[in-house]
Amino acid sequence: MEEKELLEKATGCLKAVYIGDAMGRFAESLTHEQILEKTDGQGIKDFVYFERDDTPWLKGVGKEELGNVTDDSILTDLIAESLIDNKGFDLWDIALKHVGALEESDDGWGRTTVRGVEELRHFFDTRGREGRRPGKWRTPVKSNLGCGNGVAMKIAPVALYNAFTYIYSGYTKLDEHVTLIGSLTHPNKLATSAAYVLAKLLFYEIVNPKEEFDDWFDMYPSFIEHIKWYEKNILGLPEDASIVEYLMPLADKDVLNSPKRLRQEVGTSCYALQSVPFAIAVYLRHMDDFRAGVLEAVNAGGDTDTIASMAGALIGARVGVKGIPEEWRNFNPEYKKADELAEKLIQVGKSG
Repeated sequence: MEEKELLEKATGCLKAVYIGDAMGRFAESLTHEQILEKTDGQGIKDFVYFERDDTPWLKGVGKEELGNVTDDSILTDLIAESLIDNKGFDLWDIALKHVGALEESDDGWGRTTVRGVEELRHFFDTRGREGRRPGKWRTPVKSNLGCGNGVAMKIAPVALYNAFTYIYSGYTKLDEHVTLIGSLTHPNKLATSAAYVLAKLLFYEIVNPKEEFDDWFDMYPSFIEHIKWYEKNILGLPEDASIVEYLMPLADKDVLNSPKRLRQEVGTSCYALQSVPFAIAVYLRHMDDFRAGVLEAVNAGGDTDTIASMAGALIGARVGVKGIPEEWRNFNPEYKKADELAEKLIQVGKSG
């Protein structure tokens, strides 16, 4: 694959994170029915502002912030910048950058992420005597506790970097890198498993020509076996703790063809066991139509900003930046940052 095409795909992926994040921001936590009610039954068609008093993270946020991003994009950029600054993966630098970002603002951050980064900060403040050591796992929690989107929502740069090292050098440490990112903040390893599912699909989209990745149902069995291998051999999860059962509806064509059934049977909450499979379902339904995919994600309700950014990242990696509507990719001048990050990530991967 030529470098120009890689740049198209990488820029599309990162810019899509911003767009989905910003477009879903004001609809977050609303239900699909509430979104329809607020839009006179039309649904969200573009960047839209809803005045919200029911969500602490949006209290006092005005219409002038339409198009601005949230922690999803901030933490995604943070990881991309660390990969670039260190010319590769450096967990400790990523941890320090998380601490720095939290000190600037924790508006809209998930509780598990905040708690994890505060423990990282305590580790650094006490010179390693207390707190959370980067890379050291806590006991995995077998419940939804600590299984939010905080790992999956920021994993795109890790997938891109590993795709580039694979293309140029023939190796990848995607499983190791995703696992280490998960260890920074989330005690529940299922959150990391969900992030790995997303990262692996992003990896496939970058390294494989389109025609080799068109039939999800053909690749589903082998993909699931790989996820099981990762959960057992890398994460060390017991057999009764797996994301696989949450991916099963995506193997049912009747479910995948029905947005209503997807909302009901997969879910759109902030738990990664729902949001990641739902984002993947949106991607599978609209692999070559960025506009349709992102709009379906933000109109589904629930964790709209994160789901739209994850689904958008997958579709954006497939169609490239030119496949994103021009008015969206230029809606906020800050989105141009994706161009620079993508180009530098390729160069780091190329030299790595």
